[in-house]
Amino acid sequence: MIDALIVHCIYQAEHAANPTKALADLISWETRIALDPLVSSEAQALWDSGHRAGREKSPTYAENQQLRDRIQELEDAIHLAIGCCGNDPHGVRGILRLAIGDFPT
Repeated sequence: MIDALIVHCIYQAEHAANPTKALADLISWETRIALDPLVSSEAQALWDSGHRAGREKSPTYAENQQLRDRIQELEDAIHLAIGCCGNDPHGVRGILRLAIGDFPT
């Protein structure tokens, strides 16, 4: 184990007296190497699949813009409702229902 730590240039003097730390550091080093996409084709494939899955689930720019526009519309409706109706909860609720498309029956 000490030889492996020396070869990887991660040996520290305390490794000789503390085999638990030596093993933990060696495992940590080996794990980082195994998960490095520049070293491992399996790690690169894993990274690519995660990246691809993230792109498939993330909204498009147009969808994000639609959400931002809708949020702005709702904020405007809230300000209008509060400005028009003051503290009347029924008036505020009615304007907000109109803004979100939930017309009272």
